[in-house]
Amino acid sequence: MIRLAPQSAAVLPLPQELARTGLGLRPQRAEDRRFLRALYGAHRAAELARVPWPEAAKTRFLDDQFAHQTMHFATNCPGADLLVIDRTLPPMAATAIGRLYLDRTGDAWEILEIGLVAAEQGRGLGTAIIRWLMTSAADAGATGLDLHVARDNSRAAALYQRLGFRKRPAGIK
Repeated sequence: MIRLAPQSAAVLPLPQELARTGLGLRPQRAEDRRFLRALYGAHRAAELARVPWPEAAKTRFLDDQFAHQTMHFATNCPGADLLVIDRTLPPMAATAIGRLYLDRTGDAWEILEIGLVAAEQGRGLGTAIIRWLMTSAADAGATGLDLHVARDNSRAAALYQRLGFRKRPAGIK
């Protein structure tokens, strides 16, 4: 089993307008691993649909890649917040709907990973979370908010552009 990275002492408090929508953030726990692996696989489904492998091979590949990604974050981002995004509207129990991995240890904050289950995408939630992070980073005196997006993720790239993010030339930090 892969250990999760230690996290900063305090999870950023969500603004009231997000909390009122039933949104919650919490540090990820070992019991979230199945959900996080499923979310990871769902986000890579379109990419793997083009690969002529048997389903068992795709599953093994995704298991390995998820393990490598988890190890990468634990090793290279030891102070990052590894958070699960929950829907917490009563009378239902909290339900995991996404993940937010945020590194607040540098001069600029970095969104390492943000992802939502398909049913929550396209409803403005990602936009609201990123706007909140932009404001929180500025309020904390960070020099900015950085993120990376896969070349083939045009939907996310369009969202980030609408929010004011700009492409940075390769090799420039």
